[in-house]
Amino acid sequence: MHLGLMRYKYAAVEGRTGLGKTSFSIPAITLSEFQITGEGFIWAFPNERLRDEACEGAKKVFDKVEVTRDGVTRKLKAAVYDETKPKDEALKDIEGADVVFITLKG
Repeated sequence: MHLGLMRYKYAAVEGRTGLGKTSFSIPAITLSEFQITGEGFIWAFPNERLRDEACEGAKKVFDKVEVTRDGVTRKLKAAVYDETKPKDEALKDIEGADVVFITLKG
């Protein structure tokens, strides 16, 4: 696949602590990805703390922003897939989500 196209399908965010990767970059990349593709997005984190922080940060941004895709304007929905819950309960938590936050375990 052409590298120029890959950047629209896969994203990695690296940087020093305190740079805003979790609070700013993740919601911004997610909004851009959705605007381009109209498809859902999954973010994977090494632990639950980072996963939960990222999801809460994204929810704050998504509550203030609407996206328009194919003539439909709406807010994005973010949810956490919690692998410590029974599978059917964890799947119910992410039902209808545009963006799902998981750990590398899940």
